[in-house]
Amino acid sequence: MFRRILLSLWTLAAAVGAYFLRTRQLSPSFSLNPYGIALWALLGGTVLFAALLVIPERSGWTLSELRPNVPASALQGSGALLITISAAWQLYLLYPSLRSLAAISAAALLLGGFGLFGGLAACCKRDSRAGTLLLLPLCASALQLIMVYQETARDPHLRNYDMHILFLAAAAISMGLLTDFVFTDGKRRLTLVFLSLTVTLAPTLLPAVESLPRLLAVMGTAFTALGYLIALLFGFDHHSTVSYEVVDDPFSTGRVRRPAPAEVAEPAPAEASPAEESAPLPVKKNDDFDLARVDRLLQELENERDH
Repeated sequence: MFRRILLSLWTLAAAVGAYFLRTRQLSPSFSLNPYGIALWALLGGTVLFAALLVIPERSGWTLSELRPNVPASALQGSGALLITISAAWQLYLLYPSLRSLAAISAAALLLGGFGLFGGLAACCKRDSRAGTLLLLPLCASALQLIMVYQETARDPHLRNYDMHILFLAAAAISMGLLTDFVFTDGKRRLTLVFLSLTVTLAPTLLPAVESLPRLLAVMGTAFTALGYLIALLFGFDHHSTVSYEVVDDPFSTGRVRRPAPAEVAEPAPAEASPAEESAPLPVKKNDDFDLARVDRLLQELENERDH
């Protein structure tokens, strides 16, 4: 429990420190000044520290085994709402040119926000079927990464290019790893590391954000990543051990894993009372069919009839 609390607090502290260092780095000029070097060191230290803290965490969980967690659900819901509002706002601003690539990216982001609500429903109801909607934010984050790269690759003033690309890449990888919890037992250690990195990278975009819709999208992604981080850390029953057995899957050519049936302990025999101990044991009846005795009885009956 101490490691999980420490990872949560470290992620929040690293996010605040990353915002402070990014503002100092961008204030004089965009260069590798001491603040920029400290920022990269902070990001590398966050990944290393998170990887060391999650080493004892084990995989083998699915989204249906996740217990409802109020703080995590609140963060997931607020993040999905902010992303949906941001995408709808961008579509409203791009109404005259809905056939542009920016409008397509905003529409994909809107579908991704609805997909995050499906992931929230899956975490609250412990049902993996609604979690399949997490494929929508995965595709939306990948499309956002391509669009941002295409938009800023030829920009001579790359003030926010590196952190924006890293943020979108970490968010896309995190969403891809979260979908593993829907279909199979997810890679929990790797997912926690990338979720922590996504939360840390989000504040680095805030000093250079030019529009309010993009600000809402960044904050919504950070809240969602933090919500799933808390859910994966505190939403599983860590005291129970999950054992699996390999069985044949009749619907595919491979084999699947399912939880092994729990062993049922035989009840202990009840202690007999003193009255029952003193009572004589009943004589066991012999149910065998004795043919010799039947023949003897028939002979006796015939002899009596003859006399």
